[in-house]
Amino acid sequence: MRLKMGGVRAIMVLLGGSGIRMCRYAQSLCLLAVCGLVIGGCVSTRGDEGRAPAATVESLTIEGSFEEVWQATRRALLEQKYEVYTRDTRGLFVAYSKVKRLLFFFPHRMQLTLTLERVSANSTGLSVETIHQKYRVTLLTYPDWRDDPKPAAGEEGRALLEMIGAGFGSAGRGVGSEPSAESSVRN
Repeated sequence: MRLKMGGVRAIMVLLGGSGIRMCRYAQSLCLLAVCGLVIGGCVSTRGDEGRAPAATVESLTIEGSFEEVWQATRRALLEQKYEVYTRDTRGLFVAYSKVKRLLFFFPHRMQLTLTLERVSANSTGLSVETIHQKYRVTLLTYPDWRDDPKPAAGEEGRALLEMIGAGFGSAGRGVGSEPSAESSVRN
């Protein structure tokens, strides 16, 4: 056998196939791999940094002192096994849900920002902002959690508010399944 043909074709012939057929097979595999990455969203050329994340905001007024509501909020987050990132005594909680995977490859989670405000000596306002996050890699950025520009469903925040409000007997006020004046989506 003569090895005057190109080096790649010679190797393919030695591996047991005709050079032209093996070369087309390799090209087809490379094309499918590139298409799969682009269509699948593993590699994205555009970042979502320019768009503001859409957040679902739910609010509730609870008849209880600020300290009691703060302790009940802390207890509810720990009972639901949220990862509490920030726990501020001035009334701010930032918590993350457990990481879930979509199709075994794309991790996503919910970021919950709970804000407590003193309305009066015996009542406290509680609002939950829910943002959906995805773990993404773009061609221009490092891998990190990115806020999804699509609005979050808000079920986790609503359920957390109902759980906290149930301890004070005000579970039905300000939280509902239908959008109300106290429930909004922020872009």
